[in-house]
Amino acid sequence: MVINTVNGETLSHALWIRLKRYNSEIEEVRLRLKRSLLKTQQRHVKCDFERIQVADAQSPNYFNIITRASEIETLTLEDNIDDVMKYLADRYYDYASNDCRLLEDKCKYGQYFGHRYGARCSSNIAQTGSGHPLSSDALGIGIPDNTTIQKDGRHIVTFIHIMPNAISFDDGNVIRDHLKIVPQKCKRVLKKTCSQSSKSMARLIEAQSYTLIFCTCQQAVHVVGLPLFITQVLANIVATLPDHPPSTIRDTVVLIKRTKSRWFTQHDAILRMLRKHSAQVNLSVEVFGDNPLPSLNRTIDMFRRAEIVVAPHGAGESNLIFSHPDTLLIEGLCYDSDALANLCYRNMAQALGLRYYGLIYRHQCMKITANQIEEPLLEYFKLKFNYRP
Repeated sequence: MVINTVNGETLSHALWIRLKRYNSEIEEVRLRLKRSLLKTQQRHVKCDFERIQVADAQSPNYFNIITRASEIETLTLEDNIDDVMKYLADRYYDYASNDCRLLEDKCKYGQYFGHRYGARCSSNIAQTGSGHPLSSDALGIGIPDNTTIQKDGRHIVTFIHIMPNAISFDDGNVIRDHLKIVPQKCKRVLKKTCSQSSKSMARLIEAQSYTLIFCTCQQAVHVVGLPLFITQVLANIVATLPDHPPSTIRDTVVLIKRTKSRWFTQHDAILRMLRKHSAQVNLSVEVFGDNPLPSLNRTIDMFRRAEIVVAPHGAGESNLIFSHPDTLLIEGLCYDSDALANLCYRNMAQALGLRYYGLIYRHQCMKITANQIEEPLLEYFKLKFNYRP
């Protein structure tokens, strides 16, 4: 990943300073609450279900309700719009699909999130152009309505609530006394919450000799942040890991192979096709498998060198966090039981400044063929390398 500089200063370093200061504020509050708990010896958790009040992060009244709860402390990370943009990728891309209408009308998070990122669907990768600036509307994704901009013109880019003696549930909801906090989620029913992402981030940040705090045993901590900002923070962390110095080399096509569910039944034919064309533009093809999973270091190296990632819909695509902006994801989308496909990795591509092509048909993604993947692959090779087989 290319790290931007202004007046010779590395913005990633400036960002670390801001985040470490923010982290210190969180730690101060955590320790203060811990000392208070030890002093009062209050160990029980109160939950008054008869007069429960809901603070839903989808509601514009969210912060109004939260601020009335004196036992909850909220810390925000704020900045003006120009400085926020300096921390983020400078180009974003429209996305493409073999069937834009099906992709947007019959998928979860279809047109709504695409439009908020300022992106539209095209039938050909060449039509996605050379990129465009980030839509200002995207800076509000993940933040409750009417709370994005503060009085002095500074934007809230992320925030955290810290509270003692609360219960955190598997769906991400938190209850303390008479208040139930419902965070924004990709799905209204969510088995795994942002704590899973926090653990992954902590694993990487440890290499930087300090740790951002997301949760503790002494307090319940409820985290809701701007997905675009947090996602690119993680990408910046990866870009500066000491064992993986920044590199602009992109010489690989990565094919993700799943074995437990949602795999390409024509994997071998797809692999042969990728190797045939990739060799003509001096790219190698590597298979990222899940049995066994490669080491973290191997995974980072593989996705960082990727020019293109080809994958059936699945968790392996989250490793695109290691990839350079402008990397292309060709995804085989899968219908679920409600005949809807999940566009969460389209949204991730938008947040990271990646290119995206969604292959979608009225059948499961396992039936996607080598010929169907070959079409967007050749479109991209023509655009990027002027390759015409």
